[in-house]
Amino acid sequence: MFNESKYTTYYYDIINKAKNRTLSDDIYTEKHHIIPKSLNGNNTQENLVILTLREHYICHWLLTKMFDHNKNNIIKMHHALWNMINTRKNIKIPSRLYEQLKTKHYQIIKGSQTGEKNGFYGKTHTEEVKQKCGDRTRGKTYEDIYGPEKANEIKRKQLKFKKGRKAWNKGLSVDQKIRETIRKNKNNNKVFRWWKITLPDQSIQITKDRREFCNQHNLNYNTVNDYSQKQKPYKGYYFEKSLPPTHFSN
Repeated sequence: MFNESKYTTYYYDIINKAKNRTLSDDIYTEKHHIIPKSLNGNNTQENLVILTLREHYICHWLLTKMFDHNKNNIIKMHHALWNMINTRKNIKIPSRLYEQLKTKHYQIIKGSQTGEKNGFYGKTHTEEVKQKCGDRTRGKTYEDIYGPEKANEIKRKQLKFKKGRKAWNKGLSVDQKIRETIRKNKNNNKVFRWWKITLPDQSIQITKDRREFCNQHNLNYNTVNDYSQKQKPYKGYYFEKSLPPTHFSN
């Protein structure tokens, strides 16, 4: 499977050394698949070895050098190395090496996953798959989907990302009638947040519960929210803030 280069020799030197030693409990270690799982490696004891963090990183770097002509395997090894770098906070590498690896990763992505080379090129999801994807998130909160702990982590990241950034609606003018209505009801805390929805058939519907509307029409609420902020239609539905229906009846 592997070539006969010096990199393969270095790789098995590390593996064989690791199999014949005992490390103290205060050393951070990780399990490594000698034949990677992406290359049909299994989870048997013969295919697993305990490596230090540094050894684990070096082995994955060596794996990117251990194939001569099998481009698919080279791509898999680069993906594995790049994922290791980006998901393990305690891995620190020199800036020049990081630049080289990231450049190589971009080249692989560009050369192997664009246009007709993309595995999903020319394909579409079936209605059944779309329904399952929608049911997973439609009308649900982060807590419902990920659980309280993961939801709080996501919210913290979102707040950190938004901190110091310009608000999407900063500088945009608000209709004077809407402004007057908000000002009028602000003191008694009765600020209305209604939505005027233009349907695909160009009919108009005004609602206060946008989430319920999305559930009734099989629309993803989070996606609708994104498109509303960008002032773009989603699946033929166009959402914009509106005055309450009583305003139009007068």
